[in-house]
Amino acid sequence: MDDGTLIANSLARMLRIKGYDVSISPGPVAAIKLCKNMSFYLIITDQRMPVIYGSELATVAKHLQPATKIILISGSSERMCDIDTMMAVDDYVQKPRDNGQILEVINEIFKKPFTAIG
Repeated sequence: MDDGTLIANSLARMLRIKGYDVSISPGPVAAIKLCKNMSFYLIITDQRMPVIYGSELATVAKHLQPATKIILISGSSERMCDIDTMMAVDDYVQKPRDNGQILEVINEIFKKPFTAIG
């Protein structure tokens, strides 16, 4: 879930082509509502968002859905080092990033080659 519409749409398009069912949230509050109503295998969030940081979203999402994998995208050179974030986030991607880099991280998280469905 990324607050940048163009970035989110680009990433969603790539993931759909690869066979994923994708939901996009317009922001962190809506993302939390989605997490309360739907199950997710994976959440991708940007660190910089309005209202709350992506690391805070990750903590709430992990509390709601402990088995969900979470990737945090950040432009900061420092990883989020508070214990709640470290427990909630499964991997980090540094900006600038490309969609291929995201796929590599997804493959690593799920420990299997990525193949399209269908």
